Amino acid sequence: MAQGFLSNHLAARYDDLIALGEEYFNHLVMRSFFQKEVIYKMGTRVYYQMHDLVHEFGKSLVENECFTLTIKDTNAQDFDLNRARHLSLSLEEKNTIPSFLHKAKNLRSLKIYKGQIPKISSELFSHLMCLRALDLEGTYLEELPNEIEKLIHLRYLSLSKTRVKELPKTVTRLYNLQNLVLCGCKNLYKLPEGIGRLVNLIELDLHECRQLSYIPEGIGRLSGLRGLSDFIIDGVERGGCMIGELKELNLLKGSLRIIGLGRVENGNEAQLACLKNKQHLRALYFYFNQYTGLSRVDEEAIEGPEGEGEGKEEAIVSRVDQSVVNEEEEGKTEGEEEVVDGGDMLSRRRMEDVLESLQPHQNLEKLIIRDYPGAVFPNWMCSHENFTISSNLVFLELHGCMKCKQLPPTLGKLPSLETLVIGGMDNVKFMGVEFFGIDFATRSDGGFDTIFPKLKVFQLASMHNLKDWDIRLVQNFQEGKEFIFMPCLQYLFLLNLPKLRSFPQHLTQATSLRRLFIWNCPKLSWMPSSQPSHLPFLHVEELILKMDAGSFSKSLVPNNHMFLPNLELLRIRLSPFSSLPEGLGQLTSLQILDIRTCYKIKSIPEGELQHLTALQQLNIMRCPALRRRCQKEMGEDWSKISHIPNIFIDGKKIK
Repeated sequence: MAQGFLSNHLAARYDDLIALGEEYFNHLVMRSFFQKEVIYKMGTRVYYQMHDLVHEFGKSLVENECFTLTIKDTNAQDFDLNRARHLSLSLEEKNTIPSFLHKAKNLRSLKIYKGQIPKISSELFSHLMCLRALDLEGTYLEELPNEIEKLIHLRYLSLSKTRVKELPKTVTRLYNLQNLVLCGCKNLYKLPEGIGRLVNLIELDLHECRQLSYIPEGIGRLSGLRGLSDFIIDGVERGGCMIGELKELNLLKGSLRIIGLGRVENGNEAQLACLKNKQHLRALYFYFNQYTGLSRVDEEAIEGPEGEGEGKEEAIVSRVDQSVVNEEEEGKTEGEEEVVDGGDMLSRRRMEDVLESLQPHQNLEKLIIRDYPGAVFPNWMCSHENFTISSNLVFLELHGCMKCKQLPPTLGKLPSLETLVIGGMDNVKFMGVEFFGIDFATRSDGGFDTIFPKLKVFQLASMHNLKDWDIRLVQNFQEGKEFIFMPCLQYLFLLNLPKLRSFPQHLTQATSLRRLFIWNCPKLSWMPSSQPSHLPFLHVEELILKMDAGSFSKSLVPNNHMFLPNLELLRIRLSPFSSLPEGLGQLTSLQILDIRTCYKIKSIPEGELQHLTALQQLNIMRCPALRRRCQKEMGEDWSKISHIPNIFIDGKKIK
């Protein structure tokens, strides 16, 4: 697009230039010009690459126009850069851009990488005035010179992961600029005033610009924007935009994070955003405070090929906000006076009106609401009349909604919902049918109602006052009105629930549940205090215990009852105890045992692992006592583990 290969004439038949470019690219993939490669590590990543033969053939066609140079090359200056059109320049450990680059006066695209260049000489832009694309990602750049305005043909500018604190005002004179990529600029605190002059801008990427406190007034004039990662509200006092500037940005696609909703004056102002008209948006993030952290669960990190083992769990760990395990000290104690961010009842109602006015288009697939200070959710989330608004919703996160006591009653009926994340609702002490909004008046005729029919992932986090979770109690007073709850659930996260007393018994017969994560739930018990009518068991294949997981950290076979007959993978992290859970020897299906960062565990239990004939792999990482005792042939515990085919200690395979 930056090189002008996508003409506006052809784009008229498509939604926009981006859609046209995607169509071109897909055709090249179909013809094997590019080959797709999927990597499952730290989440799913998709790459496209050329086959070696295609790459070499392409290089032969443009050998005098396209160059990849490393400054260490002794003959770098010997290249004829007068005819060069595209250049990738590796600076290795250099901190300046070489002056011979000034010869490339016809250069159309320049990518600089591996360099540590805090500044760029203003002379460079005086010589490279034909540039269409400039990529300075990760170059440690601290300042962009004012002479950037001389690149009047520039369409693509990436300063991603640089150290710039602000952009020069002259950037707003780049009339032809279409893509401005600033993601990962952690020092960036200010965008230039007059950004509304970039009328041809199609994408503005501000992901992970955590110091950026507002977006300048005038962004609403960029009606051609297709991609806007973050919209940060501040107010006109500091020259920042108001939420009404979203009104004309109806071509926005993908995801949009609206940050600082607590600064919106009232519902009428919020209604000016006209989110109902943004039919191309698929994900919306509503942040009422300034916090811009990642979602605790990312559905893309959950999926992975069978047999990935380590990669699957580590991918999920990487997507979980680690702050949830540090919040316990910050949580309110029972009976503590409630404090509302923003003040009194009027402030709460004002925020309720704001959220009520932010009803999205029914095409929305992902919705995240953070730090909402209201006590009730909006009608467009609660009313069965507006049920179609959420019919396409696949992912929902509600976190930090401190005053809310129950979920919207429509959630359990959402036909497409696959991931539900709930956290920070400190008013909730018991989770039953009322909390989940289960309404028997809406049950289908004939058989059982199905609540959360498609839900695969459920995370419950930082509910500091939650003591019990049991929906079965309804059967004691609703005669004949039974229901099926989360029949497709595969992943269950229980994170930082300091008062939760028992594992939800209605899930003990869930045959679909494959992975269970329990982190920092010190009071959690296998069974409720009252003896159930049947002994529970779980069908999970993978169990991850982190920090104090209650009785799970102490015994995996309570009262000699086989609770986990299908368990194949057990991971133990940051255990505060001096020994591994009892009953390991009865986990006859266990194939992988992974123990990490357990400084207090003293030894491998006697007579446990020797009986596990299915056990194929033992991983020990950052466990000083176990590292010493499990040394090959010499350690005191070597005889207890020597039968295991694959043993890794601190990443090194010793067998």
